[in-house]
Amino acid sequence: MLVIKVYQNLELQFATYGPQGDYHNKNEALMIDKKYIWLIFAIMILAQLYVPSKMIWDSESTIKNGTAYKFRTQPVDPYDPFRGKYIDLRYEVERKEYDLDGLNNEELQEVYKAYAEVKVKTDGFAEISNLTTDKRNLSGDYIEVKIRSRQDDKVTINLPYNRYYMEESIAKPSEYYVRDMRRDSSIHVYGIINIKDGNGVLTEVMINERPIAEVVREYVNN
Repeated sequence: MLVIKVYQNLELQFATYGPQGDYHNKNEALMIDKKYIWLIFAIMILAQLYVPSKMIWDSESTIKNGTAYKFRTQPVDPYDPFRGKYIDLRYEVERKEYDLDGLNNEELQEVYKAYAEVKVKTDGFAEISNLTTDKRNLSGDYIEVKIRSRQDDKVTINLPYNRYYMEESIAKPSEYYVRDMRRDSSIHVYGIINIKDGNGVLTEVMINERPIAEVVREYVNN
């Protein structure tokens, strides 16, 4: 709106003064326009600061006040489990197919995201109990997910929490440990995701009920 106002003000100046108009009046008007421009610039800077600040605030609030859910992971990629300093996670709920509002394949082609309601199963791990494009249909905790594939009037999804960053000092040992643990079927891995008001934060990766960093440090010392 301010941009439009500045533009309209410039048009008004030209119509009033013309190219040969009063020099002092035009300078005064241009000074007013400069004030608008600086105001627009300040608003743009504040907007750029607001977005990341709100994201940090939402994340902190979700970690502190959200409900923690345990999501089982799929077997770690045996060839490329690490990408830089983070471990690449895939969840079991991403392997399943879901109905989405009763839509058929043709209708699903226009759907790229959905809201997934999260429930806890009897074994204590999380599952997706309902998938919808309208979060008003949900009664419990939910997260926004991406639609990965569509087939036979069903969809598969991607959770947006597949990166777990490691401390630099244990990133490489973690890679070695992950490769070694593939040989041990007794090892179970899951991610803890805190959820609140549709926001989710991956707070920890657990290996047999212990944080991965703790397990890796023990692995390095042995």
